[in-house]
Amino acid sequence: MSGWTLATAGLIAGAVFGLAVTVVIWQLRPGTPALGPALARLNPPQIYQSPLRRGWRWLTDKLVPAADIAVLGQTRAGFLAHMGLAALTGLIAAPTLALAASLADLDLPLVAPTAGGLGFTVGSMGLQYRGVQARAGRARAQYRRGVCVYLDQVALANAAGHGPVASLEQAAAVGVGPVFDCIREAIGGARLRLEPPWERLQQLGRDLDVPALGDLGDIMHASGTAGAHVYKTLRAKAASLRTQIRYDALSTAKASSTALDALGAALVLVLLAIAIYPFVAQLQLAT
Repeated sequence: MSGWTLATAGLIAGAVFGLAVTVVIWQLRPGTPALGPALARLNPPQIYQSPLRRGWRWLTDKLVPAADIAVLGQTRAGFLAHMGLAALTGLIAAPTLALAASLADLDLPLVAPTAGGLGFTVGSMGLQYRGVQARAGRARAQYRRGVCVYLDQVALANAAGHGPVASLEQAAAVGVGPVFDCIREAIGGARLRLEPPWERLQQLGRDLDVPALGDLGDIMHASGTAGAHVYKTLRAKAASLRTQIRYDALSTAKASSTALDALGAALVLVLLAIAIYPFVAQLQLAT
């Protein structure tokens, strides 16, 4: 009886040990990830934004020239910081004007320095905004010249028998300057994302407001998808872009010439006034 009891106890102990080992192995086995949390990580919930924050976001989207600061390589925060500094100078101008008036013993109403400060604030912000637009215009002119050279390089690579992707990459590799650096960065990003490079060029043209880049993307898209021969199209586009650059330079030269003519006329009037003043003074003394 005791032998049978010992055998039963041994069997039970062995079964428990085997069950424990099975449970441990089952827990160590890699499990199947839960579908719900995985989808939640892929699609994170939208963060709630207060109405004030949404209003500020809408206002900055309307006021900030996204294409201008993108072509200049600036950020939205940097642009807003410069605008804030311009507004701050105007706010400092109001108490400065009031202090200057008090030191000069001038009895000015409170609205005078306040209006002057607000006017100075608006003027400073307007000058800052116009300065960004002017620098962006010069940067786009540089981009047009760079894209014109890039078009010729792509056309030569295409004529040498390279495919559309290889033509874009090789033409970007031989160029120097900030324009080609930006194009190389866009093409490299497209390669890492396994995207066609012409799509990145089209997006870059829209972001920087440089239509020539978008046109190049359209041309290479036709070559990459339909197998079209685009050598003549690329050369024609490059010639058209050179003509546009020439006309822009001509109009700039004419505007500068007009400004110089106006300055020359003003100098002539000043010299004439200086020459006539002694005679007018003598006539006044004689009368």
